[in-house]
Amino acid sequence: MSNASDYADSLAEMWRGRADSETPFGFVNTWDDTTVDDIDDVPDFNHLEHYADNLPGHWAKATAHDWLRDVLDIEYLVTSRREYKAARIYVTIGGPNAYIDTASAL
Repeated sequence: MSNASDYADSLAEMWRGRADSETPFGFVNTWDDTTVDDIDDVPDFNHLEHYADNLPGHWAKATAHDWLRDVLDIEYLVTSRREYKAARIYVTIGGPNAYIDTASAL
């Protein structure tokens, strides 16, 4: 296997694992848009209580929209009628490049 293939497999495994979690997109500070992936990285977090009810300050569960704000680039496929068909969401560049391709059989 090549390094690029191993890297792609590791990204896919990470995304699968996060998709199964309660917070697949991590956490966001709504005041300054700081994001973290893990609850342990949220400052002043009270680990004694369930986090969904007790996130400190301006912290909240991040949404897919919050996550998309941090991607490197998005390339859209648009029809002549200005309808969106698909997108490539680039998550790494500079070798190896990695992107999520939303196109199905067009």
